[in-house]
Amino acid sequence: MFLSDIYSHLKAPPLRDMALMALKDPAIGWLNSAVIYVQNARPDGPAIYVLNEVIDRLERWAEAREYMLARGRKDFCWEQMAMSDILMSAVIGRPIAYGCWNWDRNVTYRDAWEGAHKRYFGYNDTGGIGSWHFLKETKVPWPKSLAEHAPGFRRTEGITHQQVIQIPNTQGVWPEEFGGPLYAPVRGNKSRAWMQLVKSDGMPIWADPEDPAQATANAANRELFTYLPEWIGIAYGQDGTSGYWNPALYRGANGTGTSPYALAHFYRLFGAPMNKLTVKMVNNMWNWELSHLLHPRGGVFFASTEHAPVPDVLVYAPDVENREWASHAEWDAATKALARLAMETGRAVVYPAPRCNVTWLGGERNNQLPLELPMQHKYQCIPYSPAGKGFSDSRCMLGGYLMQGCIAARWYFAGGMFAPEFDHLMAYIRDKAAEHPVATVAADQLARSWDLEELAKALMAQHGGPGAGLFHPKIAEKLGAAAVPAALATAQKPRVLIVPSVLQLTDKVGPREQLYRDHEREDFNIMSCPWIQNKPFV
Repeated sequence: MFLSDIYSHLKAPPLRDMALMALKDPAIGWLNSAVIYVQNARPDGPAIYVLNEVIDRLERWAEAREYMLARGRKDFCWEQMAMSDILMSAVIGRPIAYGCWNWDRNVTYRDAWEGAHKRYFGYNDTGGIGSWHFLKETKVPWPKSLAEHAPGFRRTEGITHQQVIQIPNTQGVWPEEFGGPLYAPVRGNKSRAWMQLVKSDGMPIWADPEDPAQATANAANRELFTYLPEWIGIAYGQDGTSGYWNPALYRGANGTGTSPYALAHFYRLFGAPMNKLTVKMVNNMWNWELSHLLHPRGGVFFASTEHAPVPDVLVYAPDVENREWASHAEWDAATKALARLAMETGRAVVYPAPRCNVTWLGGERNNQLPLELPMQHKYQCIPYSPAGKGFSDSRCMLGGYLMQGCIAARWYFAGGMFAPEFDHLMAYIRDKAAEHPVATVAADQLARSWDLEELAKALMAQHGGPGAGLFHPKIAEKLGAAAVPAALATAQKPRVLIVPSVLQLTDKVGPREQLYRDHEREDFNIMSCPWIQNKPFV
Protein backbone atom coordinates (compact mmCIF):
# COMPACT_ATOMS: atom_id res chain seq x y z
CA MET A 1 0.00 0.00 0.00
CA PHE A 2 1.64 3.22 -1.18
CA LEU A 3 1.63 6.04 1.37
CA SER A 4 4.17 8.27 -0.36
CA ASP A 5 6.36 8.46 -3.47
CA ILE A 6 8.69 5.49 -3.00
CA TYR A 7 10.87 6.39 -5.98
CA SER A 8 12.19 9.52 -4.33
CA HIS A 9 13.65 7.20 -1.69
CA LEU A 10 14.79 4.40 -4.00
CA LYS A 11 16.84 6.90 -5.99
CA ALA A 12 18.39 8.60 -2.94
CA PRO A 13 20.96 7.42 -0.38
CA PRO A 14 21.23 4.83 1.06
CA LEU A 15 19.37 2.92 -1.68
CA ARG A 16 20.47 4.54 -4.93
CA ASP A 17 23.59 2.36 -5.28
CA MET A 18 21.78 -0.91 -4.60
CA ALA A 19 21.12 -3.21 -7.55
CA LEU A 20 18.77 -5.63 -5.76
CA MET A 21 16.38 -4.83 -2.91
CA ALA A 22 13.80 -6.97 -1.16
CA LEU A 23 11.57 -7.07 1.89
CA LYS A 24 12.81 -8.77 5.00
CA ASP A 25 10.31 -11.01 6.74
CA PRO A 26 10.31 -9.64 10.30
CA ALA A 27 9.25 -12.94 11.84
CA ILE A 28 11.81 -15.34 10.36
CA GLY A 29 14.51 -12.93 9.22
CA TRP A 30 14.59 -14.29 5.67
CA LEU A 31 13.78 -12.64 2.38
CA ASN A 32 10.13 -11.95 1.64
CA SER A 33 9.64 -11.99 -2.11
CA ALA A 34 6.42 -9.95 -2.09
CA VAL A 35 8.34 -6.78 -2.95
CA ILE A 36 11.48 -6.96 -5.09
CA TYR A 37 13.10 -3.94 -6.72
CA VAL A 38 15.98 -3.98 -9.21
CA GLN A 39 17.79 -0.90 -10.50
CA ASN A 40 21.09 -0.16 -12.22
CA ALA A 41 21.64 -3.89 -12.63
CA ARG A 42 23.85 -5.51 -15.25
CA PRO A 43 21.95 -8.00 -17.44
CA ASP A 44 24.74 -10.49 -16.70
CA GLY A 45 25.13 -9.50 -13.04
CA PRO A 46 24.24 -11.20 -9.76
CA ALA A 47 20.96 -9.29 -9.20
CA ILE A 48 19.47 -10.66 -12.42
CA TYR A 49 21.08 -14.05 -11.76
CA VAL A 50 19.29 -14.29 -8.39
CA LEU A 51 15.88 -13.63 -9.96
CA ASN A 52 16.53 -16.05 -12.81
CA GLU A 53 17.84 -18.77 -10.55
CA VAL A 54 14.63 -18.89 -8.49
CA ILE A 55 12.71 -20.06 -11.55
CA ASP A 56 15.52 -22.15 -12.98
CA ARG A 57 16.31 -23.99 -9.76
CA LEU A 58 12.71 -24.90 -8.98
CA GLU A 59 12.14 -25.99 -12.59
CA ARG A 60 15.24 -28.20 -12.63
CA TRP A 61 14.25 -29.82 -9.36
CA ALA A 62 10.68 -30.45 -10.51
CA GLU A 63 11.86 -32.05 -13.75
CA ALA A 64 14.29 -34.32 -11.92
CA ARG A 65 11.92 -35.62 -9.28
CA GLU A 66 13.02 -39.25 -9.34
CA TYR A 67 16.70 -38.28 -9.24
CA MET A 68 16.15 -35.92 -6.31
CA LEU A 69 14.02 -38.32 -4.28
CA ALA A 70 16.46 -41.17 -4.87
CA ARG A 71 19.09 -39.00 -3.19
CA GLY A 72 16.80 -38.06 -0.33
CA ARG A 73 16.48 -34.45 -1.49
CA LYS A 74 13.32 -32.40 -1.87
CA ASP A 75 12.28 -31.66 -5.44
CA PHE A 76 10.24 -28.58 -4.50
CA CYS A 77 10.48 -25.55 -2.24
CA TRP A 78 8.59 -22.45 -1.14
CA GLU A 79 9.75 -19.80 -3.62
CA GLN A 80 10.48 -17.37 -0.81
CA MET A 81 12.84 -19.83 0.85
CA ALA A 82 14.38 -20.72 -2.51
CA MET A 83 15.12 -17.05 -3.14
CA SER A 84 16.61 -16.71 0.35
CA ASP A 85 18.90 -19.65 -0.39
CA ILE A 86 19.93 -18.15 -3.72
CA LEU A 87 20.65 -14.81 -2.08
CA MET A 88 22.85 -16.61 0.45
CA SER A 89 24.57 -18.40 -2.44
CA ALA A 90 25.29 -15.06 -4.10
CA VAL A 91 26.77 -13.70 -0.88
CA ILE A 92 29.07 -16.62 -0.07
CA GLY A 93 29.92 -17.43 -3.70
CA ARG A 94 28.72 -21.05 -3.71
CA PRO A 95 25.34 -22.49 -4.80
CA ILE A 96 23.63 -23.96 -1.73
CA ALA A 97 20.12 -24.96 -0.65
CA TYR A 98 20.38 -24.41 3.09
CA GLY A 99 16.76 -23.58 3.85
CA CYS A 100 15.03 -25.70 1.22
CA TRP A 101 16.85 -28.87 2.21
CA ASN A 102 16.89 -28.28 5.95
CA TRP A 103 13.63 -30.16 6.21
CA ASP A 104 14.33 -33.29 8.26
CA ARG A 105 13.14 -32.80 11.84
CA ASN A 106 15.47 -35.53 13.05
CA VAL A 107 17.77 -33.78 15.54
CA THR A 108 20.87 -35.61 14.33
CA TYR A 109 20.24 -34.59 10.72
CA ARG A 110 19.43 -31.01 11.65
CA ASP A 111 22.50 -30.56 13.84
CA ALA A 112 24.78 -32.01 11.16
CA TRP A 113 23.17 -29.91 8.41
CA GLU A 114 23.20 -26.65 10.31
CA GLY A 115 26.63 -27.37 11.74
CA ALA A 116 28.20 -27.87 8.31
CA HIS A 117 26.86 -24.55 7.08
CA LYS A 118 27.83 -22.70 10.25
CA ARG A 119 31.38 -24.02 9.99
CA TYR A 120 31.52 -22.74 6.42
CA PHE A 121 30.46 -19.33 7.70
CA GLY A 122 32.79 -19.54 10.68
CA TYR A 123 30.06 -19.37 13.33
CA ASN A 124 29.83 -21.41 16.51
CA ASP A 125 26.62 -20.08 18.04
CA THR A 126 23.62 -22.33 18.63
CA GLY A 127 20.59 -22.51 16.37
CA GLY A 128 20.29 -22.25 12.62
CA ILE A 129 21.65 -19.64 10.28
CA GLY A 130 19.78 -16.37 9.90
CA SER A 131 20.28 -13.61 7.38
CA TRP A 132 22.06 -11.60 10.09
CA HIS A 133 24.92 -14.11 9.80
CA PHE A 134 25.78 -13.18 6.24
CA LEU A 135 24.36 -9.67 5.79
CA LYS A 136 25.77 -6.54 7.39
CA GLU A 137 23.39 -4.61 9.63
CA THR A 138 23.56 -0.89 8.88
CA LYS A 139 21.83 2.00 10.61
CA VAL A 140 20.63 4.70 8.24
CA PRO A 141 18.93 8.07 8.84
CA TRP A 142 15.13 8.06 8.61
CA PRO A 143 14.15 10.28 5.65
CA LYS A 144 13.37 13.75 6.95
CA SER A 145 10.62 14.18 4.36
CA LEU A 146 8.72 11.30 5.97
CA ALA A 147 9.48 11.79 9.65
CA GLU A 148 9.38 15.56 10.00
CA HIS A 149 5.61 15.96 9.62
CA ALA A 150 4.52 12.55 10.96
CA PRO A 151 2.60 13.37 14.18
CA GLY A 152 4.16 11.81 17.27
CA PHE A 153 6.82 9.91 15.32
CA ARG A 154 10.15 9.93 17.14
CA ARG A 155 12.47 7.58 15.29
CA THR A 156 15.47 9.13 13.60
CA GLU A 157 17.14 5.96 12.28
CA GLY A 158 16.19 2.83 10.41
CA ILE A 159 17.99 -0.46 9.94
CA THR A 160 18.97 -2.19 6.73
CA HIS A 161 20.94 -5.37 6.05
CA GLN A 162 23.31 -5.07 3.11
CA GLN A 163 25.96 -7.12 1.36
CA VAL A 164 27.99 -7.49 -1.80
CA ILE A 165 26.62 -10.24 -4.04
CA GLN A 166 28.35 -12.14 -6.83
CA ILE A 167 27.69 -14.94 -9.28
CA PRO A 168 28.30 -18.12 -7.27
CA ASN A 169 30.42 -20.98 -8.59
CA THR A 170 30.74 -24.62 -7.61
CA GLN A 171 34.49 -24.64 -8.26
CA GLY A 172 33.94 -28.15 -9.53
CA VAL A 173 32.78 -29.55 -6.18
CA TRP A 174 29.38 -30.31 -4.65
CA PRO A 175 30.21 -30.99 -0.97
CA GLU A 176 28.15 -33.80 0.52
CA GLU A 177 27.75 -31.95 3.81
CA PHE A 178 25.83 -29.33 1.81
CA GLY A 179 23.64 -31.99 0.22
CA GLY A 180 25.76 -32.97 -2.78
CA PRO A 181 24.79 -31.95 -6.33
CA LEU A 182 21.96 -29.43 -6.43
CA TYR A 183 20.85 -30.62 -9.85
CA ALA A 184 20.47 -33.69 -12.01
CA PRO A 185 23.31 -34.23 -14.53
CA VAL A 186 21.07 -33.28 -17.48
CA ARG A 187 18.57 -30.43 -17.71
CA GLY A 188 14.94 -31.18 -18.45
CA ASN A 189 13.04 -29.72 -21.39
CA LYS A 190 11.33 -26.94 -19.44
CA SER A 191 14.43 -25.58 -17.74
CA ARG A 192 16.30 -25.78 -21.04
CA ALA A 193 13.50 -23.83 -22.74
CA TRP A 194 13.54 -21.30 -19.93
CA MET A 195 17.24 -20.57 -20.37
CA GLN A 196 16.79 -20.34 -24.14
CA LEU A 197 14.06 -17.76 -23.55
CA VAL A 198 16.34 -15.73 -21.28
CA LYS A 199 19.15 -15.82 -23.85
CA SER A 200 16.78 -14.86 -26.67
CA ASP A 201 16.69 -11.30 -25.32
CA GLY A 202 20.11 -10.90 -26.89
CA MET A 203 21.70 -9.48 -23.75
CA PRO A 204 24.94 -10.79 -22.22
CA ILE A 205 24.43 -13.51 -19.63
CA TRP A 206 26.43 -14.49 -16.55
CA ALA A 207 29.17 -17.10 -16.72
CA ASP A 208 28.05 -20.65 -15.92
CA PRO A 209 28.04 -21.17 -12.11
CA GLU A 210 28.65 -24.90 -12.66
CA ASP A 211 31.81 -24.36 -14.75
CA PRO A 212 34.86 -24.19 -12.45
CA ALA A 213 36.81 -22.44 -15.19
CA GLN A 214 34.50 -19.45 -14.69
CA ALA A 215 35.07 -19.17 -10.92
CA THR A 216 37.34 -16.13 -11.15
CA ALA A 217 35.05 -14.30 -13.56
CA ASN A 218 32.03 -15.08 -11.40
CA ALA A 219 33.71 -13.81 -8.23
CA ALA A 220 34.57 -10.53 -9.94
CA ASN A 221 30.98 -9.94 -11.11
CA ARG A 222 29.63 -7.99 -8.14
CA GLU A 223 26.71 -5.76 -7.18
CA LEU A 224 25.02 -4.60 -3.97
CA PHE A 225 22.00 -6.07 -2.20
CA THR A 226 19.95 -4.65 0.67
CA TYR A 227 16.84 -5.48 2.58
CA LEU A 228 14.50 -2.53 2.25
CA PRO A 229 14.49 -0.25 5.31
CA GLU A 230 11.33 -0.08 7.40
CA TRP A 231 10.03 3.05 5.72
CA ILE A 232 9.69 1.05 2.51
CA GLY A 233 7.83 -2.14 3.33
CA ILE A 234 6.86 -1.91 6.99
CA ALA A 235 4.97 -5.07 8.00
CA TYR A 236 1.55 -5.03 9.63
CA GLY A 237 2.91 -7.05 12.53
CA GLN A 238 5.55 -4.37 13.09
CA ASP A 239 3.47 -1.19 12.98
CA GLY A 240 0.09 -1.81 11.37
CA THR A 241 -1.89 -0.80 14.45
CA SER A 242 -0.10 2.53 15.01
CA GLY A 243 -2.52 4.57 12.88
CA TYR A 244 0.28 5.74 10.61
CA TRP A 245 -1.23 3.82 7.70
CA ASN A 246 -4.49 5.81 7.67
CA PRO A 247 -4.59 9.30 6.07
CA ALA A 248 -7.71 10.05 8.14
CA LEU A 249 -5.49 9.92 11.23
CA TYR A 250 -1.99 10.99 10.20
CA ARG A 251 -2.98 14.01 8.12
CA GLY A 252 -4.38 15.73 11.19
CA ALA A 253 -6.93 18.52 11.48
CA ASN A 254 -4.99 20.83 9.16
CA GLY A 255 -4.34 18.12 6.57
CA THR A 256 -0.56 18.60 6.50
CA GLY A 257 0.56 15.51 8.39
CA THR A 258 2.39 12.66 6.67
CA SER A 259 2.96 8.99 7.29
CA PRO A 260 6.52 8.10 8.30
CA TYR A 261 6.27 5.23 5.81
CA ALA A 262 6.33 5.28 2.03
CA LEU A 263 5.14 1.69 1.54
CA ALA A 264 3.28 -0.69 3.83
CA HIS A 265 2.93 -4.43 3.32
CA PHE A 266 0.23 -6.64 4.83
CA TYR A 267 2.24 -9.60 6.02
CA ARG A 268 2.10 -11.03 9.53
CA LEU A 269 -1.55 -10.00 9.75
CA PHE A 270 -3.99 -11.50 12.24
CA GLY A 271 -7.08 -13.42 11.15
CA ALA A 272 -6.96 -14.56 7.55
CA PRO A 273 -5.44 -13.67 4.16
CA MET A 274 -8.65 -11.83 3.25
CA ASN A 275 -7.73 -9.26 5.90
CA LYS A 276 -5.15 -7.91 3.47
CA LEU A 277 -8.24 -6.46 1.79
CA THR A 278 -9.69 -5.43 5.14
CA VAL A 279 -6.59 -3.35 5.91
CA LYS A 280 -7.09 -1.44 2.67
CA MET A 281 -10.71 -0.79 3.61
CA VAL A 282 -9.99 0.49 7.12
CA ASN A 283 -7.24 2.79 5.82
CA ASN A 284 -9.47 4.27 3.10
CA MET A 285 -7.41 2.73 0.31
CA TRP A 286 -10.14 0.41 -1.03
CA ASN A 287 -11.66 1.21 -4.42
CA TRP A 288 -15.38 0.74 -3.81
CA GLU A 289 -16.25 2.30 -7.16
CA LEU A 290 -14.23 -0.33 -9.02
CA SER A 291 -15.74 -3.06 -6.83
CA HIS A 292 -19.24 -2.03 -7.90
CA LEU A 293 -18.23 -1.98 -11.56
CA LEU A 294 -17.01 -5.55 -11.15
CA HIS A 295 -20.12 -6.56 -9.17
CA PRO A 296 -23.03 -4.57 -10.64
CA ARG A 297 -25.61 -6.32 -8.42
CA GLY A 298 -23.97 -4.85 -5.33
CA GLY A 299 -22.10 -7.95 -4.20
CA VAL A 300 -19.04 -6.14 -2.91
CA PHE A 301 -19.10 -7.44 0.67
CA PHE A 302 -17.37 -10.42 2.26
CA ALA A 303 -20.83 -11.81 3.13
CA SER A 304 -22.21 -11.33 -0.40
CA THR A 305 -23.60 -14.43 -2.10
CA GLU A 306 -25.13 -15.13 -5.50
CA HIS A 307 -28.64 -15.27 -4.04
CA ALA A 308 -28.12 -12.21 -1.79
CA PRO A 309 -25.44 -9.90 -3.22
CA VAL A 310 -26.43 -7.19 -0.73
CA PRO A 311 -26.97 -9.13 2.49
CA ASP A 312 -29.62 -8.40 5.09
CA VAL A 313 -27.77 -7.27 8.22
CA LEU A 314 -28.27 -6.90 11.96
CA VAL A 315 -26.34 -4.09 13.63
CA TYR A 316 -26.06 -2.31 16.95
CA ALA A 317 -27.03 1.37 16.90
CA PRO A 318 -24.04 3.78 16.75
CA ASP A 319 -24.50 4.91 20.35
CA VAL A 320 -24.26 1.28 21.46
CA GLU A 321 -21.11 0.59 19.45
CA ASN A 322 -19.51 3.84 20.63
CA ARG A 323 -20.40 3.53 24.30
CA GLU A 324 -17.77 3.38 27.04
CA TRP A 325 -17.56 -0.39 27.26
CA ALA A 326 -16.47 -1.18 30.81
CA SER A 327 -14.23 -4.06 29.78
CA HIS A 328 -13.28 -6.30 26.92
CA ALA A 329 -15.45 -9.00 28.46
CA GLU A 330 -18.54 -6.76 28.40
CA TRP A 331 -17.96 -5.78 24.77
CA ASP A 332 -17.19 -9.37 23.78
CA ALA A 333 -20.38 -10.72 25.37
CA ALA A 334 -22.51 -8.07 23.67
CA THR A 335 -20.88 -8.79 20.31
CA LYS A 336 -21.49 -12.52 20.62
CA ALA A 337 -25.11 -11.91 21.57
CA LEU A 338 -25.59 -9.87 18.39
CA ALA A 339 -23.89 -12.61 16.35
CA ARG A 340 -26.18 -15.27 17.84
CA LEU A 341 -29.33 -13.26 17.07
CA ALA A 342 -28.14 -12.51 13.54
CA MET A 343 -27.51 -16.21 13.01
CA GLU A 344 -31.02 -17.06 14.18
CA THR A 345 -32.70 -14.46 11.95
CA GLY A 346 -30.68 -15.26 8.81
CA ARG A 347 -28.92 -11.90 8.79
CA ALA A 348 -25.24 -11.06 8.47
CA VAL A 349 -23.94 -9.68 11.75
CA VAL A 350 -22.25 -6.28 11.66
CA TYR A 351 -19.46 -6.76 14.18
CA PRO A 352 -19.15 -3.70 16.43
CA ALA A 353 -15.74 -2.07 16.77
CA PRO A 354 -15.19 -0.28 20.09
CA ARG A 355 -13.60 3.15 20.17
CA CYS A 356 -9.81 2.90 20.27
CA ASN A 357 -9.87 5.27 23.25
CA VAL A 358 -11.99 3.15 25.58
CA THR A 359 -10.16 2.73 28.88
CA TRP A 360 -9.07 -0.87 28.37
CA LEU A 361 -7.65 -0.13 24.91
CA GLY A 362 -5.50 2.78 26.06
CA GLY A 363 -7.87 5.60 26.91
CA GLU A 364 -6.97 9.18 26.08
CA ARG A 365 -3.50 8.36 24.78
CA ASN A 366 -5.23 6.97 21.69
CA ASN A 367 -6.61 10.39 20.82
CA GLN A 368 -3.33 11.00 19.02
CA LEU A 369 -0.68 9.11 17.08
CA PRO A 370 0.79 6.66 17.49
CA LEU A 371 -2.06 4.50 18.74
CA GLU A 372 -0.74 2.46 21.65
CA LEU A 373 -2.83 -0.64 22.31
CA PRO A 374 -2.25 -3.06 25.20
CA MET A 375 -0.15 -6.05 24.20
CA GLN A 376 -3.03 -8.52 24.60
CA HIS A 377 -4.96 -6.68 21.87
CA LYS A 378 -2.24 -5.10 19.72
CA TYR A 379 -1.65 -8.09 17.46
CA GLN A 380 -5.34 -9.01 17.18
CA CYS A 381 -6.61 -5.61 16.13
CA ILE A 382 -7.27 -3.64 12.95
CA PRO A 383 -7.84 0.09 13.68
CA TYR A 384 -10.35 1.99 11.54
CA SER A 385 -11.24 5.62 10.93
CA PRO A 386 -13.42 6.71 7.99
CA ALA A 387 -12.14 9.35 5.59
CA GLY A 388 -12.63 12.83 6.97
CA LYS A 389 -13.47 11.64 10.49
CA GLY A 390 -10.06 11.28 12.12
CA PHE A 391 -10.03 10.74 15.87
CA SER A 392 -13.69 11.68 16.18
CA ASP A 393 -14.48 8.20 14.84
CA SER A 394 -11.45 6.02 15.55
CA ARG A 395 -12.51 2.42 16.17
CA CYS A 396 -10.64 -0.82 16.76
CA MET A 397 -11.86 -4.03 15.13
CA LEU A 398 -10.86 -6.74 17.57
CA GLY A 399 -10.12 -10.35 18.16
CA GLY A 400 -11.78 -13.54 17.06
CA TYR A 401 -14.30 -12.10 14.62
CA LEU A 402 -11.46 -11.05 12.29
CA MET A 403 -11.21 -14.64 11.05
CA GLN A 404 -12.58 -15.55 7.63
CA GLY A 405 -15.09 -18.02 9.02
CA CYS A 406 -16.76 -15.22 11.00
CA ILE A 407 -17.33 -13.21 7.82
CA ALA A 408 -17.89 -15.58 4.91
CA ALA A 409 -21.49 -16.65 4.24
CA ARG A 410 -22.31 -20.36 3.99
CA TRP A 411 -25.62 -22.18 3.72
CA TYR A 412 -25.86 -22.54 7.51
CA PHE A 413 -24.50 -19.06 8.37
CA ALA A 414 -25.30 -15.68 6.80
CA GLY A 415 -21.80 -14.37 7.50
CA GLY A 416 -20.61 -11.11 8.96
CA MET A 417 -19.64 -7.58 8.06
CA PHE A 418 -16.82 -5.35 9.24
CA ALA A 419 -17.27 -1.69 10.24
CA PRO A 420 -15.89 -0.18 6.99
CA GLU A 421 -18.12 -2.49 4.96
CA PHE A 422 -21.18 -1.39 6.92
CA ASP A 423 -20.29 2.28 6.55
CA HIS A 424 -20.09 1.70 2.81
CA LEU A 425 -23.38 -0.23 2.83
CA MET A 426 -25.13 2.72 4.47
CA ALA A 427 -23.67 5.10 1.89
CA TYR A 428 -24.68 2.71 -0.90
CA ILE A 429 -28.34 2.44 0.19
CA ARG A 430 -28.75 6.08 1.25
CA ASP A 431 -30.63 7.00 -1.92
CA LYS A 432 -32.26 3.59 -2.38
CA ALA A 433 -34.68 3.50 0.55
CA ALA A 434 -37.39 1.72 -1.41
CA GLU A 435 -35.08 -1.15 -2.30
CA HIS A 436 -33.07 -1.20 0.92
CA PRO A 437 -35.19 0.04 3.86
CA VAL A 438 -33.78 0.52 7.35
CA ALA A 439 -35.67 -0.23 10.58
CA THR A 440 -34.97 -0.11 14.30
CA VAL A 441 -36.16 -2.60 16.90
CA ALA A 442 -38.39 -1.03 19.55
CA ALA A 443 -36.23 -0.15 22.56
CA ASP A 444 -38.78 -1.31 25.14
CA GLN A 445 -38.89 -4.71 23.49
CA LEU A 446 -35.26 -5.30 24.52
CA ALA A 447 -35.64 -4.17 28.13
CA ARG A 448 -35.73 -7.76 29.38
CA SER A 449 -33.78 -10.97 28.88
CA TRP A 450 -34.91 -13.13 25.98
CA ASP A 451 -34.71 -16.72 24.88
CA LEU A 452 -32.77 -16.49 21.60
CA GLU A 453 -35.28 -18.41 19.47
CA GLU A 454 -38.26 -16.50 20.87
CA LEU A 455 -36.68 -13.10 20.19
CA ALA A 456 -35.67 -14.13 16.69
CA LYS A 457 -39.22 -15.26 15.89
CA ALA A 458 -40.67 -12.04 17.29
CA LEU A 459 -38.33 -9.82 15.26
CA MET A 460 -38.88 -11.75 12.05
CA ALA A 461 -42.65 -11.50 12.51
CA GLN A 462 -42.43 -7.76 13.11
CA HIS A 463 -39.87 -6.94 10.42
CA GLY A 464 -40.81 -8.69 7.22
CA GLY A 465 -39.71 -12.23 7.92
CA PRO A 466 -36.41 -14.13 7.86
CA GLY A 467 -33.23 -12.60 6.51
CA ALA A 468 -31.78 -13.74 3.18
CA GLY A 469 -29.48 -16.20 4.91
CA LEU A 470 -32.42 -18.50 5.70
CA PHE A 471 -33.24 -18.75 1.99
CA HIS A 472 -29.81 -19.97 0.88
CA PRO A 473 -30.35 -22.41 -2.04
CA LYS A 474 -28.32 -25.14 -0.36
CA ILE A 475 -30.62 -25.31 2.68
CA ALA A 476 -33.24 -27.28 0.76
CA GLU A 477 -30.52 -29.45 -0.76
CA LYS A 478 -29.00 -30.23 2.64
CA LEU A 479 -32.05 -30.34 4.90
CA GLY A 480 -35.04 -30.69 2.60
CA ALA A 481 -37.60 -28.21 1.29
CA ALA A 482 -39.44 -28.10 4.62
CA ALA A 483 -36.41 -26.41 6.21
CA VAL A 484 -36.85 -23.32 4.03
CA PRO A 485 -39.18 -20.82 5.77
CA ALA A 486 -42.09 -19.21 4.01
CA ALA A 487 -41.59 -15.59 3.02
CA LEU A 488 -44.04 -13.13 4.55
CA ALA A 489 -46.41 -11.57 2.06
CA THR A 490 -46.88 -8.44 4.14
CA ALA A 491 -44.49 -5.94 5.71
CA GLN A 492 -41.43 -4.91 3.78
CA LYS A 493 -38.32 -6.53 5.15
CA PRO A 494 -35.60 -4.03 6.11
CA ARG A 495 -32.17 -4.48 4.60
CA VAL A 496 -30.68 -3.09 7.82
CA LEU A 497 -32.22 -3.92 11.19
CA ILE A 498 -30.82 -1.80 14.02
CA VAL A 499 -30.63 -3.01 17.62
CA PRO A 500 -30.84 0.05 19.94
CA SER A 501 -29.49 -1.49 23.16
CA VAL A 502 -27.21 -4.26 24.38
CA LEU A 503 -28.95 -7.60 23.93
CA GLN A 504 -29.81 -9.72 26.95
CA LEU A 505 -30.06 -13.36 25.90
CA THR A 506 -30.27 -16.60 27.84
CA ASP A 507 -27.67 -19.29 27.20
CA LYS A 508 -30.20 -21.60 25.57
CA VAL A 509 -28.94 -22.54 22.11
CA GLY A 510 -31.22 -21.62 19.22
CA PRO A 511 -31.89 -24.00 16.28
CA ARG A 512 -29.80 -22.00 13.78
CA GLU A 513 -27.03 -21.69 16.32
CA GLN A 514 -27.11 -25.47 16.76
CA LEU A 515 -27.06 -25.90 12.99
CA TYR A 516 -23.91 -23.79 12.89
CA ARG A 517 -22.28 -25.92 15.57
CA ASP A 518 -23.22 -29.09 13.71
CA HIS A 519 -21.87 -28.02 10.34
CA GLU A 520 -18.98 -25.66 10.99
CA ARG A 521 -16.57 -28.59 10.88
CA GLU A 522 -17.38 -29.00 7.17
CA ASP A 523 -15.40 -25.82 6.46
CA PHE A 524 -13.11 -25.89 9.48
CA ASN A 525 -9.91 -26.21 7.49
CA ILE A 526 -10.46 -22.94 5.63
CA MET A 527 -13.03 -20.78 7.40
CA SER A 528 -13.73 -21.58 11.03
CA CYS A 529 -14.95 -19.06 13.60
CA PRO A 530 -14.17 -20.62 16.99
CA TRP A 531 -14.66 -17.25 18.70
CA ILE A 532 -18.46 -17.49 18.27
CA GLN A 533 -18.45 -20.68 20.34
CA ASN A 534 -16.09 -19.31 23.02
CA LYS A 535 -13.26 -21.49 21.79
CA PRO A 536 -9.60 -20.36 21.57
CA PHE A 537 -8.96 -18.59 18.29
CA VAL A 538 -5.23 -17.80 18.38
